[in-house]
Amino acid sequence: MPDKFEKRFNENHQVRASEDGRKVGGYAAVFDSWTRIGPRFEERIAQGAFKNTLPNGDIRALWSHNTEKVIGRTRNGSLKLREDETGLAFDLDLPDTTEGRDAYTLIKGGYVTGVSFGFRVKKDSWERGDEGKPHRRTILDVELLEISPTPFPAYEQTHVAARSSDDVLKEHETEWAFEESERQKTVVKEPSIQELKDMLAFKNLRFNLV
Repeated sequence: MPDKFEKRFNENHQVRASEDGRKVGGYAAVFDSWTRIGPRFEERIAQGAFKNTLPNGDIRALWSHNTEKVIGRTRNGSLKLREDETGLAFDLDLPDTTEGRDAYTLIKGGYVTGVSFGFRVKKDSWERGDEGKPHRRTILDVELLEISPTPFPAYEQTHVAARSSDDVLKEHETEWAFEESERQKTVVKEPSIQELKDMLAFKNLRFNLV
Protein backbone atom coordinates (compact mmCIF):
# COMPACT_ATOMS: atom_id res chain seq x y z
CA MET A 1 0.00 0.00 0.00
CA PRO A 2 1.40 3.43 -0.87
CA ASP A 3 2.56 5.44 2.16
CA LYS A 4 5.14 7.81 0.70
CA PHE A 5 4.86 11.47 1.74
CA GLU A 6 3.60 13.55 -1.17
CA LYS A 7 2.69 17.19 -1.82
CA ARG A 8 0.20 18.79 -4.18
CA PHE A 9 -0.52 22.38 -5.09
CA ASN A 10 -3.98 23.82 -5.74
CA GLU A 11 -4.13 26.77 -8.10
CA ASN A 12 -7.75 26.27 -9.16
CA HIS A 13 -9.18 28.15 -6.17
CA GLN A 14 -7.19 31.01 -4.68
CA VAL A 15 -6.71 31.48 -0.95
CA ARG A 16 -8.60 34.52 0.29
CA ALA A 17 -8.15 36.89 3.22
CA SER A 18 -10.86 38.45 5.37
CA GLU A 19 -10.99 42.12 6.28
CA ASP A 20 -10.23 41.74 9.99
CA GLY A 21 -6.55 40.93 9.56
CA ARG A 22 -6.62 37.49 11.13
CA LYS A 23 -8.56 35.05 8.92
CA VAL A 24 -7.80 33.37 5.59
CA GLY A 25 -9.55 30.54 3.81
CA GLY A 26 -10.09 28.72 0.56
CA TYR A 27 -9.57 25.23 -0.83
CA ALA A 28 -6.51 23.09 -0.23
CA ALA A 29 -7.68 20.48 -2.76
CA VAL A 30 -10.29 20.21 -5.49
CA PHE A 31 -12.12 16.99 -6.29
CA ASP A 32 -12.28 15.26 -9.68
CA SER A 33 -9.92 17.67 -11.43
CA TRP A 34 -7.32 15.87 -13.55
CA THR A 35 -3.81 17.23 -13.01
CA ARG A 36 -0.74 16.23 -15.00
CA ILE A 37 2.01 14.98 -12.69
CA GLY A 38 5.13 15.18 -14.82
CA PRO A 39 5.29 13.48 -18.23
CA ARG A 40 4.17 10.01 -17.16
CA PHE A 41 0.79 10.20 -15.47
CA GLU A 42 -2.08 12.40 -14.34
CA GLU A 43 -4.23 12.15 -11.26
CA ARG A 44 -7.36 13.35 -9.55
CA ILE A 45 -8.63 13.30 -5.98
CA ALA A 46 -11.92 11.51 -5.52
CA GLN A 47 -14.69 13.03 -3.44
CA GLY A 48 -14.52 11.55 0.05
CA ALA A 49 -10.74 11.04 0.00
CA PHE A 50 -10.37 13.08 3.23
CA LYS A 51 -13.40 11.80 5.16
CA ASN A 52 -11.40 9.29 7.22
CA THR A 53 -8.50 11.56 8.08
CA LEU A 54 -10.36 14.71 9.14
CA PRO A 55 -11.98 13.34 12.33
CA ASN A 56 -8.83 11.59 13.49
CA GLY A 57 -5.83 13.69 12.47
CA ASP A 58 -4.13 16.56 14.27
CA ILE A 59 -3.45 18.55 11.11
CA ARG A 60 -1.19 21.58 10.99
CA ALA A 61 -1.20 24.68 8.86
CA LEU A 62 2.37 25.58 7.98
CA TRP A 63 3.81 28.58 6.21
CA SER A 64 5.22 27.27 2.93
CA HIS A 65 5.70 23.74 4.36
CA ASN A 66 8.13 25.02 7.00
CA THR A 67 7.62 22.89 10.12
CA GLU A 68 9.16 25.66 12.24
CA LYS A 69 6.45 28.10 11.13
CA VAL A 70 3.16 26.68 12.41
CA ILE A 71 0.29 29.08 11.75
CA GLY A 72 -2.65 26.84 12.65
CA ARG A 73 -3.72 23.48 14.03
CA THR A 74 -6.94 21.50 14.08
CA ARG A 75 -6.43 20.42 17.70
CA ASN A 76 -6.77 23.95 19.06
CA GLY A 77 -9.47 24.96 16.57
CA SER A 78 -7.44 27.58 14.74
CA LEU A 79 -7.57 25.44 11.58
CA LYS A 80 -10.95 24.16 10.43
CA LEU A 81 -11.19 21.66 7.56
CA ARG A 82 -14.23 20.20 5.83
CA GLU A 83 -15.17 18.40 2.66
CA ASP A 84 -17.86 19.78 0.40
CA GLU A 85 -18.87 19.13 -3.21
CA THR A 86 -15.93 21.18 -4.50
CA GLY A 87 -13.08 19.83 -2.42
CA LEU A 88 -11.23 20.23 0.86
CA ALA A 89 -12.17 23.64 2.26
CA PHE A 90 -10.34 25.35 5.09
CA ASP A 91 -10.68 28.36 7.38
CA LEU A 92 -7.62 29.52 9.27
CA ASP A 93 -7.45 31.91 12.22
CA LEU A 94 -3.91 33.22 12.03
CA PRO A 95 -1.88 33.68 15.22
CA ASP A 96 -0.67 37.09 16.37
CA THR A 97 2.92 36.22 15.55
CA THR A 98 5.40 37.41 12.97
CA GLU A 99 4.55 34.45 10.72
CA GLY A 100 0.80 34.97 11.17
CA ARG A 101 0.91 38.69 10.41
CA ASP A 102 3.23 38.17 7.45
CA ALA A 103 1.00 35.42 6.08
CA TYR A 104 -2.07 37.65 6.20
CA THR A 105 -0.28 40.59 4.58
CA LEU A 106 1.13 38.47 1.75
CA ILE A 107 -2.18 36.72 1.07
CA LYS A 108 -4.21 39.94 1.29
CA GLY A 109 -1.79 41.66 -1.09
CA GLY A 110 -1.93 38.87 -3.65
CA TYR A 111 1.69 37.83 -3.23
CA VAL A 112 0.61 34.34 -2.14
CA THR A 113 -2.41 32.91 -3.94
CA GLY A 114 -2.12 29.14 -3.70
CA VAL A 115 -2.33 26.41 -1.13
CA SER A 116 -0.39 23.15 -1.02
CA PHE A 117 -1.04 20.11 1.14
CA GLY A 118 1.13 17.25 2.37
CA PHE A 119 -0.28 13.75 2.69
CA ARG A 120 0.21 10.00 2.48
CA VAL A 121 -1.96 7.94 0.19
CA LYS A 122 -3.80 5.11 1.94
CA LYS A 123 -5.72 3.88 -1.09
CA ASP A 124 -5.63 4.65 -4.79
CA SER A 125 -6.48 3.10 -8.14
CA TRP A 126 -4.59 3.17 -11.44
CA GLU A 127 -5.67 3.03 -15.05
CA ARG A 128 -2.93 2.01 -17.45
CA GLY A 129 -2.58 4.46 -20.31
CA ASP A 130 -2.53 3.34 -23.91
CA GLU A 131 0.66 3.82 -25.89
CA GLY A 132 1.52 7.51 -26.02
CA LYS A 133 -1.04 8.43 -23.34
CA PRO A 134 -0.39 9.03 -19.64
CA HIS A 135 -1.42 6.61 -16.92
CA ARG A 136 -4.26 7.77 -14.68
CA ARG A 137 -4.30 7.67 -10.91
CA THR A 138 -7.33 8.28 -8.69
CA ILE A 139 -6.59 9.03 -5.04
CA LEU A 140 -9.34 7.47 -2.91
CA ASP A 141 -8.18 7.79 0.70
CA VAL A 142 -5.41 9.89 2.26
CA GLU A 143 -3.80 10.66 5.57
CA LEU A 144 -3.65 14.45 5.60
CA LEU A 145 -0.66 15.84 7.51
CA GLU A 146 -0.58 19.55 6.73
CA ILE A 147 -1.76 22.36 4.50
CA SER A 148 0.42 25.30 3.53
CA PRO A 149 -0.26 28.64 1.91
CA THR A 150 2.74 28.92 -0.38
CA PRO A 151 4.26 31.32 -2.91
CA PHE A 152 5.66 28.43 -4.97
CA PRO A 153 4.26 28.42 -8.51
CA ALA A 154 2.38 25.40 -9.79
CA TYR A 155 5.24 24.45 -12.13
CA GLU A 156 7.67 23.90 -9.27
CA GLN A 157 5.11 22.04 -7.18
CA THR A 158 4.27 19.76 -10.09
CA HIS A 159 7.90 18.69 -10.34
CA VAL A 160 8.01 18.00 -6.60
CA ALA A 161 4.86 15.91 -7.01
CA ALA A 162 6.35 14.01 -9.92
CA ARG A 163 9.45 13.11 -7.94
CA SER A 164 7.50 12.05 -4.84
CA SER A 165 5.13 9.86 -6.87
CA ASP A 166 7.72 8.29 -9.15
CA ASP A 167 8.37 5.28 -6.90
CA VAL A 168 4.64 4.58 -6.65
CA LEU A 169 4.31 4.63 -10.44
CA LYS A 170 7.31 2.33 -10.86
CA GLU A 171 5.65 -0.25 -8.61
CA HIS A 172 2.56 -0.27 -10.81
CA GLU A 173 4.59 -0.42 -14.01
CA THR A 174 6.36 -3.49 -12.64
CA GLU A 175 3.00 -5.09 -11.86
CA TRP A 176 1.66 -4.27 -15.34
CA ALA A 177 4.77 -5.75 -16.97
CA PHE A 178 4.38 -8.96 -14.95
CA GLU A 179 0.68 -9.20 -15.80
CA GLU A 180 1.45 -8.73 -19.49
CA SER A 181 4.14 -11.41 -19.31
CA GLU A 182 1.73 -13.85 -17.69
CA ARG A 183 -0.95 -13.00 -20.24
CA GLN A 184 1.42 -13.70 -23.10
CA LYS A 185 2.13 -17.14 -21.65
CA THR A 186 -1.55 -18.03 -21.85
CA VAL A 187 -2.12 -16.72 -25.38
CA VAL A 188 -2.68 -19.58 -27.83
CA LYS A 189 -0.46 -18.97 -30.81
CA GLU A 190 -2.23 -19.46 -34.12
CA PRO A 191 -0.19 -21.33 -36.73
CA SER A 192 1.13 -19.40 -39.69
CA ILE A 193 0.21 -20.26 -43.28
CA GLN A 194 3.56 -21.99 -43.76
CA GLU A 195 3.05 -24.02 -40.60
CA LEU A 196 -0.38 -25.09 -41.83
CA LYS A 197 1.12 -26.18 -45.17
CA ASP A 198 3.80 -28.16 -43.36
CA MET A 199 1.21 -29.86 -41.18
CA LEU A 200 -0.89 -30.75 -44.21
CA ALA A 201 2.14 -32.10 -46.05
CA PHE A 202 3.04 -34.24 -43.04
CA LYS A 203 -0.47 -35.66 -42.84
CA ASN A 204 -0.43 -36.47 -46.58
CA LEU A 205 2.91 -38.18 -46.16
CA ARG A 206 1.60 -40.36 -43.36
CA PHE A 207 -1.49 -41.20 -45.42
CA ASN A 208 0.64 -42.27 -48.40
CA LEU A 209 2.83 -44.41 -46.20
CA VAL A 210 -0.20 -46.25 -44.90
